Amino acid sequence: MEVTISNHVVLQNKLGTDTSHHHVGDYEDGTGQIMVECSARVVAKVNTKNRMARVDGRYPHWVGPYDSSRDRYSLIYYRTDGEVEPIGPAVFTVPSDNV
Repeated sequence: MEVTISNHVVLQNKLGTDTSHHHVGDYEDGTGQIMVECSARVVAKVNTKNRMARVDGRYPHWVGPYDSSRDRYSLIYYRTDGEVEPIGPAVFTVPSDNV
């Protein structure tokens, strides 16, 4: 059975810039990416399986479809201290599977 996690914005991330995502598990490669709405017509697919990725959690984002019978674990890191930063890019590097 495929599952997709609904889109959301991290309201507690008012300090801004980054939310770092890292996912591990036995789910299929190419599934369960972080989907980030960069603009009204652009959605970035960010592969976070066995790697870190930085996104601005203040942009709408969600987990792409993956097989729910497989394991998928998430480690999410938030910046909780410092100066508030203006909203910048939705993703901090060009998403690539060549990492």
